[in-house]
Amino acid sequence: MNLTKLISILLISSFSVFSQDIGTTQIKVVEGFKPSIPQVSRLNENATFADTIKKDIIQTYEVINANLDSDYKTKPLAVAQVKGDKIPPLYSTQVGIGFGNAFVTKANIVHNSKRSKFLSYGVVANHFANKYSPYQYLAKNSKNSIHLYGKKIRASYIFIANFDYDRRTGLYYNEKINLEEEKFFRNRFAYTRLSFSAISK
Repeated sequence: MNLTKLISILLISSFSVFSQDIGTTQIKVVEGFKPSIPQVSRLNENATFADTIKKDIIQTYEVINANLDSDYKTKPLAVAQVKGDKIPPLYSTQVGIGFGNAFVTKANIVHNSKRSKFLSYGVVANHFANKYSPYQYLAKNSKNSIHLYGKKIRASYIFIANFDYDRRTGLYYNEKINLEEEKFFRNRFAYTRLSFSAISK
């Protein structure tokens, strides 16, 4: 399509675009208009069913008091007895002794009084010692401890007493020294404590 044909088509279409001029028309109604719907008679072909049956939910009952005679006799129940948990056994005395190489000695002693509401006491004693001699030297060590306790319960007071003793020694010296110089090579530690308490109720 060349340019000349395109221009001619555009000019022709531009003249046909103009709309028509229509004048105003006046309409005059002579009679009044009354809208109405004509009566329609229609036959109902669908039958309806009305159920007049009612359920009777009322119940009537009577209570009859009657005694059933029986010769069975029940055995009366015994009274229940409740017991507390069993107290575990208490070991009052225990002794242990041991020996080993390097001249090791060991002993443990434990003694406790039996259960009592008024008096309890006991003692715990421990002993340990060893001796070792490497290359003409001597080494000795020992550890001893003891613990005593007692508790007395009275109507108005509670008395508690404790005694503790702890002793530790260490000795390192040459075999060539005499016994008089041995004290200069010995280390010793001793601890003692005594306590007493009174508690008023």
